[in-house]
Amino acid sequence: MREIETIDGVSLARLYRLTVDAHDVMGHMRAAFIEADDEGQALHMVAQVVAVIAGLPIRIAASLVCNVRAASSLIDDGISEDRLHRLFEIRGASIHEHPIFLLSHPGALTRKWAERLTLPHT
Repeated sequence: MREIETIDGVSLARLYRLTVDAHDVMGHMRAAFIEADDEGQALHMVAQVVAVIAGLPIRIAASLVCNVRAASSLIDDGISEDRLHRLFEIRGASIHEHPIFLLSHPGALTRKWAERLTLPHT
């Protein structure tokens, strides 16, 4: 049984983190967090947002989106004591800069990301 199932109305069972590899389009590689029914839907929805923001055809925008990970997988594989901080880990230590929160209620995750910024990096 999972210790954390929702956070401020966002179901962790529907939460995905993706990487938007768009150095030339948005200036930074970014993590995107989105609620979706499955990995394919998460990828398609984020690609649509990237297409609109960057003014790209959906085919090109989709090629910039990768590394779809379910929140449950990130939590299970992470090492932070705070289970929600694990959503922002890369290889156990780093954090994402400039994340995109495409959530119905982004406040709690935004606060967790901001907390993570104040932690010492290893």
